[in-house]
Amino acid sequence: MVKVPPYSIQAEEALIGSCLIGGLATVNEARGIVFAQDFYDDRRRRIWEAIVEMADQQMQIDLVTLKETLQDDIDNVGGTTYLLHLVNITPTAAHVKNYAEIVRKKSVARQKIRQCQEIMDALYNDEEPEEIISQGMVQDFKLIADSDKTDIIHIKDVVLDVYGELEDRKEIDGIIGVPTGFIDLDRKLGGLRKGGLHILAARPSMGKTTLALNIAKHVATKEKNSVLFISLEMTNGQLVEKLLAEEAGIKSQLLQNTTLLTDKDWKDLARACNRLSESALYLDDSRYRASELAIKLRCFMAMQPVSLVVIDYIQIIVPERTTDRNTEVGEIARILQGLAKELNVPILALAQLNRAVDARQNKIPLLSDLRDSGTLEQEATTVMFLYRDDYYNPPPEPVDPSEVNLIIAKNRFGPLGRVDFQFFKAKSRFTLTAKGVEESLNSLFPANSPASMR
Repeated sequence: MVKVPPYSIQAEEALIGSCLIGGLATVNEARGIVFAQDFYDDRRRRIWEAIVEMADQQMQIDLVTLKETLQDDIDNVGGTTYLLHLVNITPTAAHVKNYAEIVRKKSVARQKIRQCQEIMDALYNDEEPEEIISQGMVQDFKLIADSDKTDIIHIKDVVLDVYGELEDRKEIDGIIGVPTGFIDLDRKLGGLRKGGLHILAARPSMGKTTLALNIAKHVATKEKNSVLFISLEMTNGQLVEKLLAEEAGIKSQLLQNTTLLTDKDWKDLARACNRLSESALYLDDSRYRASELAIKLRCFMAMQPVSLVVIDYIQIIVPERTTDRNTEVGEIARILQGLAKELNVPILALAQLNRAVDARQNKIPLLSDLRDSGTLEQEATTVMFLYRDDYYNPPPEPVDPSEVNLIIAKNRFGPLGRVDFQFFKAKSRFTLTAKGVEESLNSLFPANSPASMR
């Protein structure tokens, strides 16, 4: 009985279909795993060679451009009908890495089968067994090395790029990430860095959702960059109410009883609705597992690249499997950090602090207060805490605004420190204190500098 070598038609077709859907970025992700010779079918091997050729030239990759690249060879690979089939059977480009790994593993299996057959033939021909075994070990090492394509590169390939980035930073006052809209915070962080997981943690009702919304709105309106805000706790409607209150400068409690709104309030609300509608802010209030969230982000960014992803909040993400809570949250943190790096986008993830902080005399948060996992601290690029003294020591009469300290407890690429805010809870708005703005301007334009004398 003749055995058929291992291969997967479905994986090979879905891999190429994903690249035609996802374009250049998807191709680059896949070609880090597979070679042309990994395809079992000659037609798909030729199609893949054409796609790689296009990627090397930084060409737009889709059905039309591929057909043009193949030209006279189009009929030999199944024609336009087969190319359309590859696109139609592939629902999303999100799983391209999985398809590529299947194709590669099947290829490695076929190569090993051939090697084993060659070794058997040599042994049957009475060749020296020690020599054959030695050659087999060398072949195994090469096979494993080839199947594990590495990202190791020489430093010279990085140095010039980094130097260019350093020069660019002079022109943007050191803000190399996504600006939050708060100058003092941006000066300390350099903005929210792409590829980083940024944790904003606090006890309930400290204002972390409001601050995250303020940052998201700034990026989506003032910076005119797309933002995806994933709310696992509040509905899209509740988020929009907070945004409208802040944008219109109206107390949010009035939105619960709109009979109290004046004609001016309604006009301000209408203008706020128009401004928010024109922004590049996207909302999602679905509940996700960590793996589902990863697929969602990959799919969405393939259609609509975003500059910032906000997740509110990390401990509500459904774990992949039920284990102890520390392990669950740690796995979620690793997935989010991997996604930030893979998609080259900052992820601002909100988090809860555990109750131990409430039991201490000094209630200023520490890294050890991150709820459910120490892995959050390990995976994060930055960890920030919100602290309000009036939360623990309420004044006789309610105060609005209240002072809030944002404590930078971890900053992988810069200093630790504190940023002082005014929190207008009724209007869902954070602003820097006058002192904080003055200190930031002084750091930008030191006394007696040419800039300070303008």
